[in-house]
Amino acid sequence: RGWFYFSVANVCDVLHPHVLRVFIPHGKHALFREGFTPVIRSSGNHIWQRLPTSSLVLVTRHSPTQPQAFEDILNVTFSFPRLDETYFFAYAIPFTVSDQVRELLFYDSRHEPFYSRELLCLTPEGRRVDLLTITHPKNRELSQTSRRVRTLCITARVHPGETPGSFVCQGLIQFLLSTCPQAEMLREHTVIHICPMLNPDGVLHGNGRCDALGKDLNRTWDNPDARKQPAIAALKRFLVKLRDDPHHQVDLYIDLHAHSGVMGGFVFANLPSSSRPLCGAVARVPVFFFPRVLAASGRKFGLNAIQFDETTGKAGCSRRALADLLPATHCYTVEVSYHCPLVAGAKGPPFTELSYNELGTCLGESLLDFYKMRVTMSTGRTYLARPPELFVPGYCPPVPVHHPAPPSAAPGTTTAEQDSAAAAAAAAVAPPSGIAGVAVGIPSSPAVPPSRPSPGGPAAPTAAAGRRHRPPA
Repeated sequence: RGWFYFSVANVCDVLHPHVLRVFIPHGKHALFREGFTPVIRSSGNHIWQRLPTSSLVLVTRHSPTQPQAFEDILNVTFSFPRLDETYFFAYAIPFTVSDQVRELLFYDSRHEPFYSRELLCLTPEGRRVDLLTITHPKNRELSQTSRRVRTLCITARVHPGETPGSFVCQGLIQFLLSTCPQAEMLREHTVIHICPMLNPDGVLHGNGRCDALGKDLNRTWDNPDARKQPAIAALKRFLVKLRDDPHHQVDLYIDLHAHSGVMGGFVFANLPSSSRPLCGAVARVPVFFFPRVLAASGRKFGLNAIQFDETTGKAGCSRRALADLLPATHCYTVEVSYHCPLVAGAKGPPFTELSYNELGTCLGESLLDFYKMRVTMSTGRTYLARPPELFVPGYCPPVPVHHPAPPSAAPGTTTAEQDSAAAAAAAAVAPPSGIAGVAVGIPSSPAVPPSRPSPGGPAAPTAAAGRRHRPPA
């Protein structure tokens, strides 16, 4: 799909510009016409920078091997400023297997009681596929209790070239391991399993979508070969084990991807059907709920659309296959752009490592909003913002509508009559738009009940070290 990552060394001429030609599939990279450019760094400067648009020329021609087909050639004109340095060019900011190993070793070195890492399986070439578990220690010993804990599973890098997914996952993990109250609430009430790199063989070989055997792993979820696709088979067995465990309820599965044809991002979801038990209050479509809270949290990133896809060519992807395997679980694919956010029709600055990390933080906050958990800053006490019987996946309260303040009660009006009138006014809500069509806008996020007031005054916002987090509403 056009992914590339290569280096240029031993340059002999610094006086004249050089032209590098990169062959990419035809029609797969509309972002180049929207101002997207590859990135570059040198051995003396480890900060990735985007090439100027003036240095790129995209040419389309007939393919010499297939006369009826076309191919695109990306001509990159670049003047090398130094002879003694090596220059690295990439389609997007790389996130390699070595980067992932360093991240995991750093997490291990913290020795946090709420974090653990285990071996999910080995790839056909013998590399580790790791599974991270982040939760409060009390949620690990459930065999002697009758408690049932909410469980989530998040995966990334099933497609090796989609490096933004790794940066989003990195930001999510950093948020979940932080000391901010939002992360503590999630750890206390949920068990979060994360597989940060499902396809390390493909990443190491520099592939765009396939593994070392040339297979797209995200088309094998319906029937994976345990010998050729051990990561997919092992994760499916793990999820089935969680599904059958009476102490776990798998609420969400989220697969992180990157898209080369859009700006901003969107969420792929499954069309509601009678075969998948759904519950909700807004237009009877609870599949909207998580995309709504994600759109509200990541508003500045342009994650404001949801697409329903039931094409036969994607029947083997994780979102489709796991929806049938886990009928009580909402499965989503979160797609973020290689280029930049698109908010209200205006393009924002290009995505960077830090902005992708911040998007991962927004994803973590969306998980908190999904469960409607809140914390009282001053006392540290926790409570659920909705009754326990409504603490179910996909529950979505009605969208509030602002009404004028009711007039004062007339003399002689009973309390029951006043309560009845107030309930009638509160029930007048407007349902969101329907799900007709391929892609629809996400309705606005529901209002969040305010935090409990502090006995000593308003709560002060709290920020984790080195990263800003929004305080609860």
